[in-house]
Amino acid sequence: MSPSTYAGQDVIAVVAYGSTKIFSVESGVLGTKVDAPDDKGHSANLAHKAGNPGGVYENEVPAYWRLLADHLSGAGAIVLLGHGKGRANASHAFVAWVEKNDSSLAEVLVADVRCDVDHLTDEQFVAVGRYYFDGPAARDSSLQV
Repeated sequence: MSPSTYAGQDVIAVVAYGSTKIFSVESGVLGTKVDAPDDKGHSANLAHKAGNPGGVYENEVPAYWRLLADHLSGAGAIVLLGHGKGRANASHAFVAWVEKNDSSLAEVLVADVRCDVDHLTDEQFVAVGRYYFDGPAARDSSLQV
């Protein structure tokens, strides 16, 4: 992925541990889906094995964050959408990683928003992201009540 894919564009990234969807605000369509590397097939397992009580395979997460950061590099501004709390909050973990490892990308992070990413459509993701870039829709004062 070349850094110029989203050069200067405002983007919305829906971040989860398994994959991230990236939308251009201008077009409003899905531009890229970034899947987390899973060389050992951990995401194929439905139950976690003993020895991994936290349920997160820490060694693979930094490679995913680097891959995601590479896809987002060059963007003008980024709104992250994520779900969960604590360790399950992938967007928050990504922000922490970016602040530590990629200061130029950290400068263009506009917001990290919690939402129900499992139940929203792509159009709703774009609408939530646009709200942060454009503000709330203006009321039409010409309407008569």
